[in-house]
Amino acid sequence: MTLSMTGFGTATVEEDGSRVTVEIQSVNSRYVEISVRCAKSLIDVEARIRNLAQKRIERGKVIVSVTWESTENILDRLSANVELAKAYRDALIRLKDELHLPGEIDLSLIVNLPDLFKADTVSADIDRVWPLIERTCLAALDRHTAMRRAEGEALARDMIQRIDLIEGTLQNIMTLAPLRIETYRKKLTERLETLLSSKAIDETRLTMEVALLAERCDIKEECIRFQSHNAQFLAAINGDEAAGRRLNFLLQEMGREANTIGAKADDADISHLTVTIKEELEKLREQVQNIE
Repeated sequence: MTLSMTGFGTATVEEDGSRVTVEIQSVNSRYVEISVRCAKSLIDVEARIRNLAQKRIERGKVIVSVTWESTENILDRLSANVELAKAYRDALIRLKDELHLPGEIDLSLIVNLPDLFKADTVSADIDRVWPLIERTCLAALDRHTAMRRAEGEALARDMIQRIDLIEGTLQNIMTLAPLRIETYRKKLTERLETLLSSKAIDETRLTMEVALLAERCDIKEECIRFQSHNAQFLAAINGDEAAGRRLNFLLQEMGREANTIGAKADDADISHLTVTIKEELEKLREQVQNIE
């Protein structure tokens, strides 16, 4: 299963006077890096949240944002500062008497003064809230994984097509490789005939020269190794484990084989085909950077 490192997932669960929202977003990274953002009241469960994410995510830079709030009626938590109200009243009375002001000092006047009412902050009961947080995190992780899987499947299809193209190009190279030796033999024979004019060509020496060239320019082993890398690449894509690091390693090996084939072949047609392979390898490298 090919998973992309880029993904997003969110979930909200409300139960027993509490509402928990979890948002997970991830981007590409060489290693796994999980950050948890939550209120101070949830600091005790930060490590648990990180552990949940680590069980699902093996590579990538991940941010898990968790919010918790009480859904209880705010009127149940609203309280009046009676002492402050008395102080306001007494101050107003003194002001009225000293300035000889008319009018009544009543409730409608006092309730508009600042800081008279406050809503008590509800702290999280971790033992009670954690099961709800855990369930919400798992739901968000499910959606995050679903998005990464969908993107990973699209990447896998594209990479498989490119490997098929590379495989076909290798077959063409392996078909052309023996022909270039015979072409070289003919060119060498013609050149020697021109140089020697009436003298007979030493067939034994000519055969040795062609054999040495064939050995020096033989690319069969490189092509076979390249095909083996292709097969391993496809197996990694279709496997159950995270494949990003292995795919990246295989691409490095493929690049080495392509360079060797191009250098040893000494043939215009094969060099052109090698360039096509290198172009596809570069596109594969870009795709693999997104794979977990």
